[in-house]
Amino acid sequence: MESKVFYKTWWFWLIYTAVSIMLVGTALNMLNSSKTASFNGQTTAHTNGKINNNSLTFNGAKIKINDHRIYKLNFMDDSWTPTKVAITEAKILKLDTFKNENGKPSEANGMVILHLVITPSRDIKTFPGQGTLSTNISSETKGILTGISEFKTNWGGAIEKSVKKEGDLIFPIKNISKVSDITKIKLQFDADYDTSDNADEDYTHNYDINLNLT
Repeated sequence: MESKVFYKTWWFWLIYTAVSIMLVGTALNMLNSSKTASFNGQTTAHTNGKINNNSLTFNGAKIKINDHRIYKLNFMDDSWTPTKVAITEAKILKLDTFKNENGKPSEANGMVILHLVITPSRDIKTFPGQGTLSTNISSETKGILTGISEFKTNWGGAIEKSVKKEGDLIFPIKNISKVSDITKIKLQFDADYDTSDNADEDYTHNYDINLNLT
């Protein structure tokens, strides 16, 4: 009896089908991975759950997000002994025009959103959301403290020793043409602690943080 050619057997086609499925899956994974932008291995242009609907909710109104870029950062500032300030993420958004906090039309067409983590080694007070921010394409601007439901804002104040506190700082930006145009960010805010020592000159600190996104 003549034996079957191997490629006409049922087991050959079973193995062939399984291998084909594995190769297609591997190719799709490689394709998806290639879509992630790189910034020293720390940047992604994908949404993170906060802006998956391509809009923000500001004072009850939806603002369309036309473009955005998200930078994962490892910034740490421990220049002031009583605390450590980390910035873990920077979001750059280009938006439709919107109304500001008092209901009047805003001149801004974008936002910079920073995520801060503050860990003090003694009781401190700080209000980073009341700080100022400027970029390489925009002048100094004050932060938006409330009204954007997707982010945690206005979270500053008294922070007890060894308690980690974190939240978002949101700053409106004018004249954004492309989100990639913003390559440098300068953030300034103050912090202090109570002391009865009149000789203690370290009780207050002005943070002057520069982030380079290139």
